[in-house]
Amino acid sequence: MKAIIDDFLVNNDTTGGCGQWVPTIARDPSGNFVISWEDYRNGYADIYAQRYNSSGDTLGSNFKVNDDIGTASQAVPAIAMDSSGNFVITWEVI
Repeated sequence: MKAIIDDFLVNNDTTGGCGQWVPTIARDPSGNFVISWEDYRNGYADIYAQRYNSSGDTLGSNFKVNDDIGTASQAVPAIAMDSSGNFVITWEVI
C-alpha cells in the first residue's frame, strides 16, 4: 500500500513530557477518518480524538472524548465509523 500523505502530528498537546498511547483509527468510504488515543496531558489518562477529511486536513481541533472530570484513567480506545462518517469511540475505565 502506498502512503498518500507524509507523516503528520495528530495530537496538539503542548505540555511536553506527557504521553499519547494506544492509537486507533477508523475511515469511511469517502476517505474521511478519525484517530483516537489515550492522552496523559492532564496527568492521567483521558481519551482524545481528531477528525480529518479525505485529504488529511484536520477538521477542528483535538477533542476530549470522555466526560470524566476526576482522576480515573480512561484507557484502550476503540473506534468504528459508518458509511456516512458517523463514528463511535469506546474505552475502558481503569
